[in-house]
Amino acid sequence: MTDIRALRDHSNVVDQNVRLFLGEMNDLQAPAPLILAFGRDTYRLLNEHLKNEAYRKLIGITHYSHHQMARSDTRIGCAPRAVVRE
Repeated sequence: MTDIRALRDHSNVVDQNVRLFLGEMNDLQAPAPLILAFGRDTYRLLNEHLKNEAYRKLIGITHYSHHQMARSDTRIGCAPRAVVRE
C-alpha cells in the first residue's frame, strides 16, 4: 500500500499521475466524472491537484482501514462524508 502522505514531498510524481488519471478519464469519455476518494489523505491530494472543471463532484469517503470504523459499518456500506464539492 502506498503511503499517500509521502507523495507530498514528490510533487513531480503527483503531477505525472494526475495527468495520467485525466488522460484515462478522457479515454473513457468521462470529462467530468463523479470521483469517490477513499480516505482523507486521498481526498486532500485530489482536492489540491485537480482543477474544479476536471470533475462534477469530489466526494470523500471513510477508508475501510480507518481505525475508528466498526466492522459492522463496512458490511452496511460506506457513507459519504459531508465533504462534497461541486
